[in-house]
Amino acid sequence: MDNQNQEWYARGTGAGLFDSLGGWLDFGEQAAIGLIAAHVRDQSVLDIGIGAGRTPSLLRLLTDDYVGIDYSKALVERAKKAHPDLDLREGDARDLASVLDEKFSLVLFSGSPD
Repeated sequence: MDNQNQEWYARGTGAGLFDSLGGWLDFGEQAAIGLIAAHVRDQSVLDIGIGAGRTPSLLRLLTDDYVGIDYSKALVERAKKAHPDLDLREGDARDLASVLDEKFSLVLFSGSPD
């Protein structure tokens, strides 16, 4: 299944879906971030599942101490084009060894809207 996901994200149509997403996915996501915003402002944030850069656009308003990861190389490349100033990395939520030495005040794991 993992190979199928990687192939889908790498194709233009798969990765292109994430280009069309902007802002909050729903009121619940907006409310959750709103509730914790004051507690994590200017704190370190790990954003898992950044896609093409929707969540970095939102979370960068809270902090400059930000690391975003996604397991799709194609999506990370798109996100880097949209946010060249942010620390965006290819990584997998199933293996966070690359960020274990770092400390984060907030870890957000976003899923796809479908």
